[in-house]
Amino acid sequence: MILLDDAQSTAAQPSSRHYENPLQYWRVLPSGNNALDLDAAQTCLAQITESLARGEFVVAVFAYELGRPIHQLPQRAPSPNSHPLIEAWSFKSFDKLSKIEVDALIANRIAMLEDNQKSAGVLDVHESINEKQFASDIANIQEYIRSGDSYQINHTYRISGKTYGSPLALYGRLRERQPGRFGAYISHADSYLLSQSPELFIAREGDTLKAMPMKGTASALSEAATALSEDPKNQAENVMIVDLLRNDLSRISLPGTVIVPNLFEVARHGDVLQMTSTVQGQAKPNTSLFDILNAVFPCGSVTGAPKKRSMEIIQEIEPEDRGYYCGALGWLDPSGDFAFSVPIRTIEIAEDTSLHSSTFTLGIGAGITNDSDAQQELSLIHI
Repeated sequence: MILLDDAQSTAAQPSSRHYENPLQYWRVLPSGNNALDLDAAQTCLAQITESLARGEFVVAVFAYELGRPIHQLPQRAPSPNSHPLIEAWSFKSFDKLSKIEVDALIANRIAMLEDNQKSAGVLDVHESINEKQFASDIANIQEYIRSGDSYQINHTYRISGKTYGSPLALYGRLRERQPGRFGAYISHADSYLLSQSPELFIAREGDTLKAMPMKGTASALSEAATALSEDPKNQAENVMIVDLLRNDLSRISLPGTVIVPNLFEVARHGDVLQMTSTVQGQAKPNTSLFDILNAVFPCGSVTGAPKKRSMEIIQEIEPEDRGYYCGALGWLDPSGDFAFSVPIRTIEIAEDTSLHSSTFTLGIGAGITNDSDAQQELSLIHI
Protein backbone atom coordinates (compact mmCIF):
# COMPACT_ATOMS: atom_id res chain seq x y z
CA MET A 1 0.00 0.00 0.00
CA ILE A 2 1.05 3.57 -0.73
CA LEU A 3 -0.73 6.43 1.02
CA LEU A 4 0.05 10.08 0.28
CA ASP A 5 -1.66 11.77 3.16
CA ASP A 6 -2.68 15.43 3.33
CA ALA A 7 -3.81 16.47 6.81
CA GLN A 8 -5.88 19.28 5.24
CA SER A 9 -7.77 17.03 2.82
CA THR A 10 -11.54 17.62 2.95
CA ALA A 11 -14.63 15.82 1.69
CA ALA A 12 -15.29 18.69 -0.72
CA GLN A 13 -11.71 18.68 -2.03
CA PRO A 14 -10.08 15.33 -1.23
CA SER A 15 -6.34 15.57 -1.77
CA SER A 16 -4.98 12.44 -0.06
CA ARG A 17 -4.14 9.57 -2.41
CA HIS A 18 -4.39 5.82 -1.83
CA TYR A 19 -2.64 3.45 -4.26
CA GLU A 20 -2.76 -0.37 -4.36
CA ASN A 21 -1.50 -3.13 -6.70
CA PRO A 22 1.36 -1.57 -8.68
CA LEU A 23 1.67 -2.39 -12.37
CA GLN A 24 5.38 -1.70 -12.58
CA TYR A 25 8.27 -1.08 -10.21
CA TRP A 26 11.53 0.77 -10.89
CA ARG A 27 14.68 0.72 -8.76
CA VAL A 28 17.98 2.43 -9.55
CA LEU A 29 21.01 1.53 -7.42
CA PRO A 30 24.23 3.58 -7.31
CA SER A 31 27.15 2.24 -9.35
CA GLY A 32 29.88 4.48 -7.99
CA ASN A 33 30.22 6.17 -11.39
CA ASN A 34 28.51 9.51 -12.02
CA ALA A 35 28.04 8.99 -15.76
CA LEU A 36 26.51 5.53 -15.30
CA ASP A 37 24.24 6.74 -12.49
CA LEU A 38 23.05 9.71 -14.54
CA ASP A 39 22.33 7.46 -17.53
CA ALA A 40 20.42 5.02 -15.31
CA ALA A 41 18.39 7.83 -13.77
CA GLN A 42 17.59 9.33 -17.17
CA THR A 43 16.51 5.91 -18.49
CA CYS A 44 14.28 5.35 -15.46
CA LEU A 45 12.66 8.78 -15.80
CA ALA A 46 12.09 8.18 -19.52
CA GLN A 47 10.32 4.89 -18.69
CA ILE A 48 8.21 6.67 -16.07
CA THR A 49 7.27 9.26 -18.70
CA GLU A 50 6.21 6.45 -21.06
CA SER A 51 4.10 4.96 -18.27
CA LEU A 52 2.39 8.32 -17.75
CA ALA A 53 1.76 8.58 -21.49
CA ARG A 54 -0.11 5.25 -21.28
CA GLY A 55 -2.45 6.80 -18.72
CA GLU A 56 -0.84 5.29 -15.63
CA PHE A 57 -0.30 7.06 -12.31
CA VAL A 58 3.13 7.07 -10.68
CA VAL A 59 4.54 7.46 -7.18
CA ALA A 60 8.30 8.08 -6.98
CA VAL A 61 10.97 8.57 -4.34
CA PHE A 62 14.41 10.07 -5.01
CA ALA A 63 17.35 9.80 -2.62
CA TYR A 64 19.36 12.89 -1.73
CA GLU A 65 22.39 11.09 -3.21
CA LEU A 66 20.87 11.38 -6.70
CA GLY A 67 22.28 14.90 -6.43
CA ARG A 68 25.82 13.53 -6.66
CA PRO A 69 25.72 12.58 -10.36
CA ILE A 70 23.55 15.63 -11.15
CA HIS A 71 26.14 17.99 -9.65
CA GLN A 72 29.18 15.83 -10.46
CA LEU A 73 30.24 15.32 -6.85
CA PRO A 74 32.77 12.66 -5.76
CA GLN A 75 31.18 9.27 -5.36
CA ARG A 76 31.35 7.04 -2.32
CA ALA A 77 32.02 3.37 -3.03
CA PRO A 78 28.75 1.44 -3.32
CA SER A 79 28.12 -1.61 -1.15
CA PRO A 80 25.66 -4.54 -1.31
CA ASN A 81 23.44 -2.53 1.06
CA SER A 82 23.65 0.76 -0.84
CA HIS A 83 20.50 2.85 -0.70
CA PRO A 84 18.52 3.13 -3.99
CA LEU A 85 18.80 6.42 -5.83
CA ILE A 86 15.26 6.02 -7.19
CA GLU A 87 12.26 3.84 -6.46
CA ALA A 88 8.98 4.28 -8.33
CA TRP A 89 5.68 2.48 -8.88
CA SER A 90 2.99 2.83 -11.55
CA PHE A 91 -0.72 2.17 -11.03
CA LYS A 92 -3.84 1.86 -13.14
CA SER A 93 -5.74 4.19 -10.81
CA PHE A 94 -5.87 5.55 -7.26
CA ASP A 95 -8.46 6.76 -4.75
CA LYS A 96 -8.73 10.36 -3.58
CA LEU A 97 -9.59 10.47 0.11
CA SER A 98 -10.54 13.06 2.70
CA LYS A 99 -8.78 13.14 6.04
CA ILE A 100 -11.77 11.41 7.65
CA GLU A 101 -11.57 8.63 5.06
CA VAL A 102 -7.82 8.24 5.65
CA ASP A 103 -8.46 8.07 9.40
CA ALA A 104 -10.94 5.25 8.77
CA LEU A 105 -8.63 3.43 6.34
CA ILE A 106 -5.74 3.41 8.82
CA ALA A 107 -7.98 2.47 11.76
CA ASN A 108 -9.51 -0.43 9.82
CA ARG A 109 -6.13 -1.75 8.70
CA ILE A 110 -4.75 -1.54 12.24
CA ALA A 111 -7.86 -3.29 13.63
CA MET A 112 -7.06 -6.27 11.39
CA LEU A 113 -3.56 -6.66 12.85
CA GLU A 114 -2.59 -9.11 15.54
CA ASP A 115 -2.75 -7.59 19.01
CA ASN A 116 1.04 -7.42 19.42
CA GLN A 117 1.25 -5.33 16.24
CA LYS A 118 -1.33 -2.68 17.14
CA SER A 119 0.89 -0.87 19.64
CA ALA A 120 3.98 0.53 17.92
CA GLY A 121 7.02 2.59 18.84
CA VAL A 122 10.81 2.74 18.86
CA LEU A 123 13.50 1.53 21.26
CA ASP A 124 17.29 1.25 21.62
CA VAL A 125 17.54 4.73 20.14
CA HIS A 126 20.90 6.38 19.57
CA GLU A 127 22.18 9.41 17.68
CA SER A 128 25.02 9.22 15.17
CA ILE A 129 26.91 12.14 16.72
CA ASN A 130 27.16 13.59 20.20
CA GLU A 131 26.85 17.19 21.33
CA LYS A 132 30.61 17.76 21.18
CA GLN A 133 30.83 16.49 17.59
CA PHE A 134 27.82 18.58 16.58
CA ALA A 135 29.46 21.72 17.98
CA SER A 136 32.69 20.85 16.14
CA ASP A 137 30.77 20.39 12.88
CA ILE A 138 29.08 23.76 13.32
CA ALA A 139 32.45 25.41 13.95
CA ASN A 140 33.81 23.84 10.73
CA ILE A 141 30.77 24.98 8.76
CA GLN A 142 31.07 28.52 10.08
CA GLU A 143 34.74 28.59 9.06
CA TYR A 144 33.68 27.71 5.51
CA ILE A 145 31.07 30.49 5.66
CA ARG A 146 33.62 33.04 6.88
CA SER A 147 35.94 31.93 4.08
CA GLY A 148 33.25 32.68 1.51
CA ASP A 149 32.61 29.08 0.42
CA SER A 150 28.94 29.20 1.39
CA TYR A 151 26.33 31.51 2.87
CA GLN A 152 24.48 28.74 4.69
CA ILE A 153 24.79 24.96 5.13
CA ASN A 154 22.06 22.51 6.07
CA HIS A 155 23.76 20.12 8.50
CA THR A 156 22.16 16.77 9.34
CA TYR A 157 22.79 13.57 11.22
CA ARG A 158 20.94 10.32 11.96
CA ILE A 159 18.88 8.83 14.75
CA SER A 160 18.57 5.05 14.56
CA GLY A 161 17.28 2.14 16.59
CA LYS A 162 14.69 -0.61 16.55
CA THR A 163 10.93 -0.53 16.07
CA TYR A 164 8.19 -2.69 17.53
CA GLY A 165 4.65 -3.23 16.36
CA SER A 166 3.29 -2.53 12.91
CA PRO A 167 4.87 0.24 10.77
CA LEU A 168 1.33 1.34 9.91
CA ALA A 169 0.48 1.70 13.60
CA LEU A 170 3.68 3.71 14.06
CA TYR A 171 2.67 5.92 11.14
CA GLY A 172 -0.71 6.44 12.80
CA ARG A 173 1.08 7.73 15.90
CA LEU A 174 3.29 10.05 13.86
CA ARG A 175 0.41 11.64 11.96
CA GLU A 176 -1.46 12.29 15.19
CA ARG A 177 1.55 14.04 16.70
CA GLN A 178 2.68 16.17 13.75
CA PRO A 179 0.14 16.14 10.91
CA GLY A 180 1.54 17.54 7.65
CA ARG A 181 0.41 18.44 4.16
CA PHE A 182 2.75 15.84 2.69
CA GLY A 183 2.42 12.73 4.80
CA ALA A 184 3.35 9.40 3.22
CA TYR A 185 3.22 5.73 4.08
CA ILE A 186 4.95 3.44 1.57
CA SER A 187 5.14 -0.30 2.09
CA HIS A 188 7.27 -2.32 -0.31
CA ALA A 189 8.70 -5.80 0.31
CA ASP A 190 10.46 -5.61 3.70
CA SER A 191 10.91 -1.83 3.76
CA TYR A 192 8.69 1.04 4.83
CA LEU A 193 8.85 4.78 4.41
CA LEU A 194 6.92 6.90 6.93
CA SER A 195 6.89 10.65 6.37
CA GLN A 196 5.14 13.65 7.87
CA SER A 197 6.81 16.37 5.86
CA PRO A 198 5.39 19.90 5.91
CA GLU A 199 7.55 21.04 2.98
CA LEU A 200 6.61 21.17 -0.71
CA PHE A 201 9.67 20.73 -2.92
CA ILE A 202 8.21 21.32 -6.36
CA ALA A 203 4.79 20.94 -7.99
CA ARG A 204 3.43 21.41 -11.48
CA GLU A 205 -0.13 22.36 -12.31
CA GLY A 206 -0.63 23.02 -16.00
CA ASP A 207 2.33 25.15 -17.03
CA THR A 208 2.94 26.57 -13.53
CA LEU A 209 5.88 25.31 -11.50
CA LYS A 210 5.80 26.08 -7.78
CA ALA A 211 8.31 25.59 -4.97
CA MET A 212 7.82 26.40 -1.29
CA PRO A 213 11.24 26.31 0.42
CA MET A 214 11.07 26.08 4.20
CA LYS A 215 13.55 27.92 6.39
CA GLY A 216 12.77 29.03 9.93
CA THR A 217 11.65 26.83 12.84
CA ALA A 218 10.30 27.62 16.30
CA SER A 219 8.30 25.94 19.03
CA ALA A 220 4.58 26.63 18.70
CA LEU A 221 4.30 26.09 22.45
CA SER A 222 6.56 29.00 23.38
CA GLU A 223 6.83 31.30 20.35
CA ALA A 224 4.40 33.50 18.42
CA ALA A 225 4.20 33.19 14.62
CA THR A 226 5.18 36.84 14.22
CA ALA A 227 8.31 36.31 16.33
CA LEU A 228 9.47 33.75 13.76
CA SER A 229 8.44 35.66 10.63
CA GLU A 230 10.07 38.88 11.87
CA ASP A 231 13.29 37.31 13.18
CA PRO A 232 16.25 38.75 11.19
CA LYS A 233 18.30 35.51 11.24
CA ASN A 234 15.45 33.36 9.98
CA GLN A 235 14.47 35.96 7.39
CA ALA A 236 18.03 36.11 6.07
CA GLU A 237 18.24 32.32 5.88
CA ASN A 238 14.88 32.11 4.12
CA VAL A 239 15.80 34.79 1.56
CA MET A 240 19.07 33.00 0.72
CA ILE A 241 17.17 29.85 -0.21
CA VAL A 242 14.43 31.78 -2.04
CA ASP A 243 17.11 33.36 -4.23
CA LEU A 244 18.62 29.92 -4.86
CA LEU A 245 15.22 28.49 -5.85
CA ARG A 246 14.51 31.47 -8.10
CA ASN A 247 17.75 30.72 -9.91
CA ASP A 248 16.94 26.99 -10.15
CA LEU A 249 13.42 27.60 -11.51
CA SER A 250 14.66 30.19 -13.99
CA ARG A 251 16.60 27.43 -15.77
CA ILE A 252 13.35 25.67 -16.74
CA SER A 253 10.92 28.62 -16.79
CA LEU A 254 10.10 31.13 -19.50
CA PRO A 255 12.06 34.39 -19.14
CA GLY A 256 10.43 36.93 -16.86
CA THR A 257 7.91 34.49 -15.32
CA VAL A 258 9.70 33.59 -12.07
CA ILE A 259 8.08 35.45 -9.16
CA VAL A 260 7.85 35.26 -5.36
CA PRO A 261 4.13 35.71 -4.55
CA ASN A 262 4.51 34.93 -0.84
CA LEU A 263 7.39 35.59 1.54
CA PHE A 264 7.84 34.59 5.21
CA GLU A 265 4.55 32.71 5.71
CA VAL A 266 4.35 30.86 9.03
CA ALA A 267 2.22 27.77 9.60
CA ARG A 268 1.82 25.48 12.60
CA HIS A 269 2.47 21.75 12.27
CA GLY A 270 1.73 20.04 15.57
CA ASP A 271 3.99 21.66 18.16
CA VAL A 272 6.24 23.29 15.56
CA LEU A 273 6.07 26.59 13.65
CA GLN A 274 7.63 26.58 10.18
CA MET A 275 8.27 29.51 7.85
CA THR A 276 7.99 29.10 4.08
CA SER A 277 8.07 31.29 1.00
CA THR A 278 6.62 30.59 -2.44
CA VAL A 279 8.53 30.74 -5.73
CA GLN A 280 6.83 30.02 -9.02
CA GLY A 281 7.41 30.23 -12.77
CA GLN A 282 5.91 29.17 -16.09
CA ALA A 283 7.57 26.04 -17.46
CA LYS A 284 9.30 26.18 -20.83
CA PRO A 285 7.61 24.05 -23.51
CA ASN A 286 8.74 20.42 -23.78
CA THR A 287 10.50 20.44 -20.41
CA SER A 288 11.03 16.81 -19.40
CA LEU A 289 10.97 15.30 -15.92
CA PHE A 290 14.73 14.81 -16.18
CA ASP A 291 15.17 18.47 -17.16
CA ILE A 292 13.25 19.54 -14.06
CA LEU A 293 15.19 17.32 -11.65
CA ASN A 294 18.47 18.29 -13.29
CA ALA A 295 17.64 21.96 -12.66
CA VAL A 296 16.27 21.87 -9.12
CA PHE A 297 17.38 18.68 -7.32
CA PRO A 298 17.99 18.47 -4.43
CA CYS A 299 15.97 21.24 -2.86
CA GLY A 300 18.12 24.19 -1.83
CA SER A 301 16.53 24.27 1.62
CA VAL A 302 18.35 21.02 2.50
CA THR A 303 21.70 21.91 0.95
CA GLY A 304 22.59 25.57 1.43
CA ALA A 305 23.75 28.28 -0.92
CA PRO A 306 25.45 28.10 -3.34
CA LYS A 307 24.13 24.59 -3.88
CA LYS A 308 27.04 22.64 -5.35
CA ARG A 309 29.70 23.99 -2.99
CA SER A 310 27.36 23.49 -0.04
CA MET A 311 26.81 19.87 -1.10
CA GLU A 312 30.56 19.32 -1.29
CA ILE A 313 30.94 20.61 2.26
CA ILE A 314 28.02 18.45 3.43
CA GLN A 315 29.64 15.37 1.91
CA GLU A 316 32.92 16.18 3.67
CA ILE A 317 31.32 16.73 7.09
CA GLU A 318 28.50 14.15 7.10
CA PRO A 319 29.95 10.61 7.12
CA GLU A 320 26.65 8.88 6.35
CA ASP A 321 24.40 9.11 3.30
CA ARG A 322 21.01 10.75 3.82
CA GLY A 323 18.95 8.27 1.75
CA TYR A 324 15.42 9.44 1.05
CA TYR A 325 15.72 12.02 3.82
CA CYS A 326 16.16 15.40 2.08
CA GLY A 327 15.46 13.87 -1.34
CA ALA A 328 12.02 14.02 -2.97
CA LEU A 329 8.78 12.04 -2.63
CA GLY A 330 5.56 12.44 -4.55
CA TRP A 331 3.13 11.68 -7.33
CA LEU A 332 2.90 12.18 -11.08
CA ASP A 333 -0.31 12.07 -13.14
CA PRO A 334 -0.84 11.43 -16.87
CA SER A 335 -2.02 15.05 -17.22
CA GLY A 336 1.54 16.21 -16.60
CA ASP A 337 0.79 17.55 -13.13
CA PHE A 338 2.94 16.39 -10.22
CA ALA A 339 3.82 17.27 -6.64
CA PHE A 340 6.91 16.32 -4.64
CA SER A 341 7.68 16.98 -1.00
CA VAL A 342 11.06 17.24 0.66
CA PRO A 343 11.08 14.11 2.89
CA ILE A 344 11.96 15.63 6.24
CA ARG A 345 10.46 14.16 9.44
CA THR A 346 10.81 10.87 7.63
CA ILE A 347 11.55 7.40 8.99
CA GLU A 348 12.91 4.52 6.92
CA ILE A 349 12.26 1.06 8.36
CA ALA A 350 13.94 -2.16 7.27
CA GLU A 351 12.50 -5.50 8.40
CA ASP A 352 14.63 -8.59 8.95
CA THR A 353 12.03 -11.35 8.76
CA SER A 354 14.57 -14.05 9.68
CA LEU A 355 15.27 -12.29 12.98
CA HIS A 356 11.71 -11.00 13.47
CA SER A 357 13.08 -7.51 14.06
CA SER A 358 13.03 -4.09 12.39
CA THR A 359 15.48 -1.21 12.41
CA PHE A 360 14.82 2.42 11.61
CA THR A 361 16.74 5.50 10.52
CA LEU A 362 15.56 9.07 10.98
CA GLY A 363 17.42 12.09 9.64
CA ILE A 364 17.35 15.40 11.49
CA GLY A 365 19.16 18.66 10.89
CA ALA A 366 19.35 22.44 10.93
CA GLY A 367 20.30 25.31 8.67
CA ILE A 368 23.59 26.80 9.84
CA THR A 369 24.67 30.38 9.25
CA ASN A 370 27.50 32.44 10.66
CA ASP A 371 25.16 33.60 13.45
CA SER A 372 24.08 30.09 14.48
CA ASP A 373 24.65 28.86 18.02
CA ALA A 374 25.28 25.11 18.26
CA GLN A 375 23.33 24.65 21.50
CA GLN A 376 20.34 26.59 20.21
CA GLU A 377 20.34 24.67 16.91
CA LEU A 378 20.34 21.37 18.83
CA SER A 379 17.36 22.48 20.90
CA LEU A 380 15.42 23.42 17.73
CA ILE A 381 16.30 20.09 16.10
CA HIS A 382 14.74 18.19 19.00
CA ILE A 383 11.43 20.10 19.10
